[in-house]
Amino acid sequence: MARFRVKEICKQQGITLNELASKIGVGPNSLYITLSRNPTVDTLERIAAALGVDIVELFVDEKSSVITCPACGARLFVEKFVPPAPAPAATAAEQAFNSELNTP
Repeated sequence: MARFRVKEICKQQGITLNELASKIGVGPNSLYITLSRNPTVDTLERIAAALGVDIVELFVDEKSSVITCPACGARLFVEKFVPPAPAPAATAAEQAFNSELNTP
């Protein structure tokens, strides 16, 4: 079963678990029970959104985690998505060179 960093993230953000529970529309006891068992992806998404973090950051290992699907028991590998860096803009010299190549 996965372990979660929800309490740690709440502490970093200066909010209580009671406040988080209120934000996602559940009672504090319900939140505790949910996190001590196997929460659904929907619940994890609501918690992540309320905390303003990526869902993967809720897991103890920030780089990767394995979660178990509550419906079918399949083990799912979750990896934090890091978007590729944008290509650097062309310099003025490169733009001039490229425009000369495209001129008939």
